[in-house]
Amino acid sequence: MRESARAVLGRAVAGALPNFLIIGVQKAGTTSLFTYLTEHPQVRSPATKEVHFFDRRWDLGVGWYQSQFPTRVRLRIAARKSGDG
Repeated sequence: MRESARAVLGRAVAGALPNFLIIGVQKAGTTSLFTYLTEHPQVRSPATKEVHFFDRRWDLGVGWYQSQFPTRVRLRIAARKSGDG
């Protein structure tokens, strides 16, 4: 069955869900780990460092959570620019 153009476009502009999470308590080095990881050319970060979806913003839903991350289109563009595409 062919997908509609709307479905394909919707997936392309939706934020890509992360491949990993950094979880830790305050003063445990998570900011340093975040900084080191985001310096790597193949790692993309959310709009803000601490999304707090699982502890404070669960009620906003998965759609809101997805919106905190780069879109699939932006990820593909970044991959091509860095030679990883």
